[in-house]
Amino acid sequence: MDGGFAEHMDAGDAFQKGIELDGKLVGEFFGFVAILGLPNAGKSTLINSILGQKISIVSRKSNTTRTKIFGILSRGNKQIAFIDTPGVIFAPTDVLQKVLAKSAWTGARDADICVVIIDAVRTNYEQNCKMISRLVENKNRVFIAFNKTDAVEKDSLLEIAAMYSKFSGNIEKFFMISGKKNSGIDDLVQSIFDCLPRGEWMFPDGYVSQITKQFMAAEITREHIFNLLHQELPYNSRVETERWYDPAENSDNDGRFSHLARDGISIFQTVFVQKLGQKKLLIGKNGSTIKKIGMRARDELQNMWGHSIHLFIHVKVDRNWNRNVERCI
Repeated sequence: MDGGFAEHMDAGDAFQKGIELDGKLVGEFFGFVAILGLPNAGKSTLINSILGQKISIVSRKSNTTRTKIFGILSRGNKQIAFIDTPGVIFAPTDVLQKVLAKSAWTGARDADICVVIIDAVRTNYEQNCKMISRLVENKNRVFIAFNKTDAVEKDSLLEIAAMYSKFSGNIEKFFMISGKKNSGIDDLVQSIFDCLPRGEWMFPDGYVSQITKQFMAAEITREHIFNLLHQELPYNSRVETERWYDPAENSDNDGRFSHLARDGISIFQTVFVQKLGQKKLLIGKNGSTIKKIGMRARDELQNMWGHSIHLFIHVKVDRNWNRNVERCI
């Protein structure tokens, strides 16, 4: 484009072209991008790697992510809102699994682009094909990213990729990535930016996630429960942040918080389990297990926020918590 043409282009034309006008990028691009995959495919690790900070917890336990987490990435005049969905479940058996399954497919329905994460170590070929076929039938724009490639030999990766070649006419792009090693991520992100539709940004520049600190604190505790009791404690547990006191934000004119420390944030959480035996397991002998969980969660929160944290965790038995839809999300 020559200088004379640019000089005579008005703002409306510049918006349509998405070029610089008076030294500024004019016109915005925005899109929702759903990160989909079977449980434990590495979706949350990928989101955290892309954003360069933790917004979604990671565990060896399947379907650690329960709610749609938005992670926001802005670059130039383009903005992506990533949706970290729960792992896709094809045959849900209880209310919790039904809520998770619905959340995953709702994320796909709302997205401008769907990135399917395939675990290159455990390919689960039939279920992945079923998921991809459903997205194609729904006319979704689909990228496929083979994850955990750092743990697979190159020849095996080529064989795995060839298995999905039947979708090549419907899949826009294929990628080889490792969320854990941060390999191949830049190419994936740049390709997403290149394919964004034109539209106004929905989030301010510099905004990273819509989740609250209260929610994140509960998620961090839940992550450490899963990581410490991966084999022993069933999937059915939930953490709620029920009270929160930050002396920098909350006044104490009536003395309600006079018994709390003034040198940091005081967080009160309840862990819900379904059985008394699970409660005893979670607490441990003389409170040793819950103390270890609390210390690990507190340390991570302090490192994350740069504040002193006083964390108080209570364990409660509620046999029907996972039948309550509001508590499953």
